Amino acid sequence: MNKSWKQFVGMALVVVVIIIYLIPLQTPVMSKTWIVEDQSLTITAVDSTILDGTTSGRTYMATDRVATYSVLIDERTDWVVVHLYSTGGDTDGDSAKINIYGYGKDGPAMRVYEATTFTLGTAVAPDSGLYADIISGTDKHSGTIDVNDSNDNTVCKLKIETVGLQWLYFEPETFTGITNVIIQVRSYGSKID
Repeated sequence: MNKSWKQFVGMALVVVVIIIYLIPLQTPVMSKTWIVEDQSLTITAVDSTILDGTTSGRTYMATDRVATYSVLIDERTDWVVVHLYSTGGDTDGDSAKINIYGYGKDGPAMRVYEATTFTLGTAVAPDSGLYADIISGTDKHSGTIDVNDSNDNTVCKLKIETVGLQWLYFEPETFTGITNVIIQVRSYGSKID
């Protein structure tokens, strides 16, 4: 009987150790953030007619979203970080005014950050360009928006919570001293497949 009891206690200890080590491995980690993907848009011209809700081809309907100015948001994305740089020949203080809209799966366009002005600083970017070091605009989003590293002659970032959005749409309104810009969008997520 003594030998059986020792075997039982030994087996019970083995089971407890296995449970302790296996349960944490099977629990999904929801607090870790990872990069879903990076996307870039090159914008070389300003629209003659911005989205106005009534002009043919410029309404807020999803069918009027121009692919050249659009970034598809992966469904696992929780938020994105946006930064902009010019592509050569520009100087500190030049700017690009870009309206940022969000679309759900079937639209319509919803203003996210209106009259967004990206002002170049002195930080050198690829293609002999300069990074925007100031981002300003009017928050129209139902989610959270933050601007980080503004006015430090570094890379200023615009963080946008993407709940309910499938597309981000960057509509150029005016360029001052800038010919071309690259908008880079990095998506972050914590959702598990």
